[in-house]
Amino acid sequence: MNKSNIEFLQKILNHNVKQRCNHLLTLVDASPFSKTSGCFDRAYWHYKIKDFPSGMSQESLYPLALASKYFIELNLENYDHNSIQKTINNATEFALNNQNKNGSVDDYFPFKQAAGATAFSTYAIISSIEINKVSLNGKYLKLLRDRLFWLASNRESGNLSNHEALICLVLAKGAVLFRDNFLLQKTKERFKNLLTLRNEEGWFEEYGGFDIGYETFTFSFLFELQKIAPYLKE
Repeated sequence: MNKSNIEFLQKILNHNVKQRCNHLLTLVDASPFSKTSGCFDRAYWHYKIKDFPSGMSQESLYPLALASKYFIELNLENYDHNSIQKTINNATEFALNNQNKNGSVDDYFPFKQAAGATAFSTYAIISSIEINKVSLNGKYLKLLRDRLFWLASNRESGNLSNHEALICLVLAKGAVLFRDNFLLQKTKERFKNLLTLRNEEGWFEEYGGFDIGYETFTFSFLFELQKIAPYLKE
């Protein structure tokens, strides 16, 4: 591939990153004076057609963090790097302040305590910490730890391999972040459980069968997991 083709692709990708970021920023409550500042669930904070925010929506803070980290020129209309960083910080605090007392978050109905929503939003927070776009004080570190311990101690009723793989990854990241042996052991246990969901043909079970979309999720999580948890090769 010649230089002109590379520059053309870079231009397209840069345009797409800015478009996606602009869209994400339309979903979040960016007012620093609002009680829901940092909330990405527009149906909750803006339209007010829900009584509680969807915990899953807070995963949106991570793509913003990635864009802010790797796109130095990310100055959007009505937004600059500093305001985007404030949004990322507010989104993280909103996520942790609005979780249940046991560390779980709700998704489609109140008190659901959804493992998937808890895992995806926790992944977003920890991954943003790893790229130095989020820094938490003691209060918020405790809330994050509560999430990890809830994920470590609870199982879903159905067999969702992508959730189980992500929980393994999140627990492994948490074990590194907090230097916690309990989370490390739970990572191993959940990984063993994940392997029981693997069909002899090689695919992982989702809702009783195979799903190509979820399978892509599962293997992407496993790819990242092998890099931070080499002890699972045992």
